[in-house]
Amino acid sequence: MTAVTEDQKNVMRAGQLRSYPVAASTIIYLGTHVCLNASGYLVSAADTSGYRYAGKSAEYVDNSDGSDGDLYAEVYVSGEFESDMESALSVDDVGKRVYVKDNNTLGLSSDVTNHVFAGFVAEVNSAEDWIRIAPDFEKLETHLDGDSSKHDADEIDFEDGDGHLAATDVEAAIAELATKMVRVDVACPDVGGGGTDAALTAALKTLSGTALAKTGVFKILATKDEYEGGHDLSATCTFATATKGSILSSGAGYAVVKADSNGEFACTLANTADETVYVSAASSDGGHDANANGVLVTECVPDDATWSA
Repeated sequence: MTAVTEDQKNVMRAGQLRSYPVAASTIIYLGTHVCLNASGYLVSAADTSGYRYAGKSAEYVDNSDGSDGDLYAEVYVSGEFESDMESALSVDDVGKRVYVKDNNTLGLSSDVTNHVFAGFVAEVNSAEDWIRIAPDFEKLETHLDGDSSKHDADEIDFEDGDGHLAATDVEAAIAELATKMVRVDVACPDVGGGGTDAALTAALKTLSGTALAKTGVFKILATKDEYEGGHDLSATCTFATATKGSILSSGAGYAVVKADSNGEFACTLANTADETVYVSAASSDGGHDANANGVLVTECVPDDATWSA
């Protein structure tokens, strides 16, 4: 089959119309397949990289002397249509995806080069081939492909209109969130013999437990009762002398700290009382020195430390 340069009869079963601006120097023939070019203007369909199938034209529009968007054309964007096919179809082709060959011809995957998705084979009989056009399924078609790599997270795009993430595909978004939603492992040894100072350490990790080499701001809590979550802070515990990272602010039983570029923090936790305290980490509820340093502590591996005479 070949492309045409005259109107064609639309043999169809129901369909929804949509209006598109026509590209400059373009004639749209009634009853032909049409595409949107890379700039979003309607053109005669072709097996061309960067084209997106729009549907079947519902009218003749001559914009041969016009600029982009001077005229609009009505296009059927849904429905079932008779269509010429590049290769003969058989009944076992029903349900297969079809692609643009030219403005009057569709083809199976093996018939085309650039795989401009147009729809699915709806019916095959001795008289005609019926195609269910589905231009709005163009992105979904990528993930319906039999190639399992098309299902990979880095193949799935998404829109983030409010700009919550810099990522534009699912895999990159997961990676970005993995550096924001973190686990903090805390360790604090017991202190005996009347000593006061314990060497506290904390490390940022991914939720799977992999060390996370990045700066991060979070809060460390020393509570008198386990599972208190900061509501019963030890009045005798103080944080001082950071050897890794820095202490941004502190008080009795708490400190807002900043891990170093290796995701590590270390300081002295002093206690003047003989008692057991429970040391854990949480998200900071104060301001961060920079948004890029803020982390959401969603998991913590805590520790308990006992001071004794």
